[in-house]
Amino acid sequence: MRTALLTACIVFMAALLHGQDAPPEPQCNSYVIEKTVLYHPTAFTFKQRACTYGGKLISGQAFFGPLFMGGVAQLRDDPPEWGQGMKGYLRRVGTRYAQGTAKSTGEFVFSSILHENPRYEPSRDKTFWKRTGHALSTVVVTYHLGNCGKEEVETESLSNCPKWPAISKMVGASSSGLVGLTWYPDRLNTPGQVLARTGSAYGGYVASAVFSEFQGDIFRMFGKLFGSDRNYPSPKPSSKPKPNKGAR
Repeated sequence: MRTALLTACIVFMAALLHGQDAPPEPQCNSYVIEKTVLYHPTAFTFKQRACTYGGKLISGQAFFGPLFMGGVAQLRDDPPEWGQGMKGYLRRVGTRYAQGTAKSTGEFVFSSILHENPRYEPSRDKTFWKRTGHALSTVVVTYHLGNCGKEEVETESLSNCPKWPAISKMVGASSSGLVGLTWYPDRLNTPGQVLARTGSAYGGYVASAVFSEFQGDIFRMFGKLFGSDRNYPSPKPSSKPKPNKGAR
């Protein structure tokens, strides 16, 4: 409940700050925003960033991951200090949700401050290894939307926008690794353990990038296996949005 109220307050404040200059925006739906608005370099407002952030906190994926991984940890009795039963399970689930929240929050804050591109940009290559290399590179470097020139705005391309290290992802992964210091047993709060949790969180970015790159191919493959004729093309904006002077 507190997370939902905090997200609502962020969205409301963003609306007040950008409401006068911003063009009509899509509903606060993280999937709609990621698949449409972000194709335009300058059309991504702070409000839309907040909606995307909220979608990472309150969604099926946000809850399923902790529920599943909490169950795995329960079976492994990891850590044993938390015991078994419903209490132990809820503590393990809560831990993983809190780590995911810290990761998303760190990424959201620094991505907004530094004007980093928060969406995944698919590769234009066709070969498997080049696409895989592109996916892996996106967790290391990202586009800086604050300095996109007029040419990129007109062509709706990010290819010539400046790139720099994906600092927001580094901060997000570090936040996930450090937040456990407040409740993990002391033996699991060594620098090595914190680094391991940070690495695991960063690995989540890698897995997400690879899946985003190949998700169309995966869905088409399963569609053929199960006799579905549904097509999964790469999403394209229905119309070119007007540049937003106040967006970042």
